[in-house]
Amino acid sequence: MDLQKHTAPTPATELRASDADRDRVADILREALAEGRLTADEHAERVDGVLHAKTVGELEVFIRDLPAAHQRPTAPAYTPVPPRPTPGAIPVEADANVVAVFSSAMRRGRWRAGRRLHAYAVFGSVEIDLSEAIFEYQQVVIKAVSVFGDVQIRVPENISLRGTGGGVLGNFEVSPLDSVDSDAPVVYVDGWAVLGNVEARPKRGRRVADILDRVHDKVDRKLRNYRGELITARRAASYPVAAPEGLPSTWKATSVRFQGEKSDRWHLGFQTPDGQYVQVEQSTQKPADFIDQASQGASATERTEEIGGRTWTRYSGGRYDALVLKDTPGSTTVVAGTGSPEELRTMAAALKTG
Repeated sequence: MDLQKHTAPTPATELRASDADRDRVADILREALAEGRLTADEHAERVDGVLHAKTVGELEVFIRDLPAAHQRPTAPAYTPVPPRPTPGAIPVEADANVVAVFSSAMRRGRWRAGRRLHAYAVFGSVEIDLSEAIFEYQQVVIKAVSVFGDVQIRVPENISLRGTGGGVLGNFEVSPLDSVDSDAPVVYVDGWAVLGNVEARPKRGRRVADILDRVHDKVDRKLRNYRGELITARRAASYPVAAPEGLPSTWKATSVRFQGEKSDRWHLGFQTPDGQYVQVEQSTQKPADFIDQASQGASATERTEEIGGRTWTRYSGGRYDALVLKDTPGSTTVVAGTGSPEELRTMAAALKTG
């Protein structure tokens, strides 16, 4: 007789989500936005859900309709953070000193961390809170010395943290931390605790806004100037590639790509001034199939519009409305999205083949 009690393993979807799990899903959503699979509103709504998800199963809900969620993950290249700063990267002299002698001192809020900071607590307490600090340099050294005192150091969750030091009848404790982002800041804590305490660890909950910032920053860097992608597309495509000229600066590019292997498909997406989404797509694919994909299943109406000297057919759908131009040489052009009819017309009128 088996007297041992067997407990069924917890299903993977019910496991508590880690920060790495949230990062993985946020990156998939970022790529989906850049590829035009999600609108700006859908992306923002899903990222907000990711930040509040508690289990792995709750996270998967936000990406289960995206191809990247069903691809076998590849092992990322990992470059370990060196235990010591790069030689010559950190000056010998401190940018600032925080000293507490029979008193308390702190540095927190929105402040510039610099490259080197010295903290001394003698029969006192020092608090260094980097959770909202501005990191102007990737490597930051904090020298912490405690004599019958206490030095507390808090860092954001999405940086790397290393420590070198010890205690003499005291406690020196640094919780190692590794960021998934190779460009993230690295904080090195050096020092000693003599009959005192030095402690450095991440401050929980201080990476929620950073996830959003990182997602949007990466997208912004890619799309700040889509002209490079446009030049590539115009050189490679078998038809005149169209892109808008003269749009107001309040129209923000959100996605750009050219897929030569997929019927020379060109895509350029924008967020309108009122937060809606408008995209222009071109392809040599069979018109009926391409229009159905680019317009998200919208149906043709009997209405046509003369825009920029060209005749566009209006399509209407539950998700996107669209304007379709079928008489372009060698391709079909579709302007579609959640934008208003006027915004779709604005995009269509601005298109030039250059």
